[in-house]
Amino acid sequence: MKMEDRIAIVIPAYNEERCLRNNAMRLYEFIGKRNPGECNIIISDNNSTDSTADIAHKLSEETGGGVIYHFEPRRGKGAAIKSAWLGHNGYGIYSFMDADLATDIEAFPRLIVSIRNGMGVSMGCRYMKGAHAERTWKRERVSRCYRSLFRTLFGSDVHDPQCGFKAISRHVRDNVLPYVESDDFFFDTELIIRAVRAGYRVDEVPVNWSEGSGSTVHLLRDAPRFLYQLARLKYIDMKGNLIFPSHKHVYR
Repeated sequence: MKMEDRIAIVIPAYNEERCLRNNAMRLYEFIGKRNPGECNIIISDNNSTDSTADIAHKLSEETGGGVIYHFEPRRGKGAAIKSAWLGHNGYGIYSFMDADLATDIEAFPRLIVSIRNGMGVSMGCRYMKGAHAERTWKRERVSRCYRSLFRTLFGSDVHDPQCGFKAISRHVRDNVLPYVESDDFFFDTELIIRAVRAGYRVDEVPVNWSEGSGSTVHLLRDAPRFLYQLARLKYIDMKGNLIFPSHKHVYR
């Protein structure tokens, strides 16, 4: 199989023992029917303190290596994804989805088609025609405020930068990802803006999404940090330092 046909699916996992086995197997069976032999699921253990690692190792044995265990000692969703993407070569498409599978995996093939059609980044969107999202009113309001601020600051037409359901091309992985600094939930936003500024195209696909009970994002605690990171990224953007001549590629 050619490298460009192979797909890496990263599941960032921090203390996910309650849902990891069932959801990883559900995903494994799903891709096995549609993309046999093309995909590997990489469970990126974010220094968990529960039985996440044991579950991942058992899954690897049971699937004959279809599921791969990866360990990242630094805490943070961004660190787990970036480390797993950069630590595993030989794939044409790199993707991730949250361990709780809050996003309906039926939309995954559309992410892959989008990348194969020339997009640099493809992501799920909960705010476009054909999408459906179930979440508390408080998180809904905060999410809409965040995306409105994001679009205003960066002049972007991306509707849902924080949806935990994304895929990138190997070119973006090799040429943009190494410059992404965020190790936490801001990783998504920074990745998108750096890719856009480097000339890569971004696509969004409508998804069905249901809020999981185990979310590790705390609104009051994390909101100030998100605002600071947005302001910092905007400052870097205004100075023109999000684009590096050595990795700028334009695909029109």
